[in-house]
Amino acid sequence: MRNFLIFRLSQLVSTIGSNMTNFAIEIWAWEITGKATTLTLVGLFSLLPSIIITPISGLIVDRFNRKLLMMVGDTVAVVSTIIILLLHLTNHLQIWHFYLTFAIIGTFNQFQSLAYSASVSLMIPKQHYTRASS
Repeated sequence: MRNFLIFRLSQLVSTIGSNMTNFAIEIWAWEITGKATTLTLVGLFSLLPSIIITPISGLIVDRFNRKLLMMVGDTVAVVSTIIILLLHLTNHLQIWHFYLTFAIIGTFNQFQSLAYSASVSLMIPKQHYTRASS
């Protein structure tokens, strides 16, 4: 159960960090353009990949190392954020960079969340399922 708590805490930190970054980028996109359309497109590009790959993402998560998939998901999120920062610092940041970044992050978040969900049941005994899910 100790390993599960460490696992759960690390995923919580990762999720909070990713959501804070996504929120900041969405606000930033709004401030740059001042258009609701931009904000809507950022949300669309974030969700659309998840919808499209849902039928095959479960198969991929079942066939590959879940720990590796979660680590790749976190790495992609960090690298994407750093790229956005570097583009901003060099004054090359354009709105399409947000769309592309959110599409990539949305894709990897789908795999990461499925890998996390599938891993929970393998880490704890059956009698602790209710306790772990709460």
